[in-house]
Amino acid sequence: MDKSNVCLPHYIKLGLIKILVKVMNKEIKGFAYLKQKFHKISKVKMKEGIFIGPQINKLIEDNYFSTKLNATERRDWEAFENVHRNFLGNEKVEN
Repeated sequence: MDKSNVCLPHYIKLGLIKILVKVMNKEIKGFAYLKQKFHKISKVKMKEGIFIGPQINKLIEDNYFSTKLNATERRDWEAFENVHRNFLGNEKVEN
């Protein structure tokens, strides 16, 4: 099967961000920044990491968000960005 024709469902990206937010330390700057940036999201949705595509794209474009994360969360966020840009995005890299 030609790998260029494989398209993964959008819900994989939503699931990854959900996992990332759920394991974030709720007491540090990163989670507080998310609450501030997306203040219209309910507390329950924020705590559970329920985001929609446009919100995820805003976070990807926001260079300031990663500076608010601790070392472990930053490493996880960078891995998510890498998967988002190179695997789940519209343009897939060869490797």
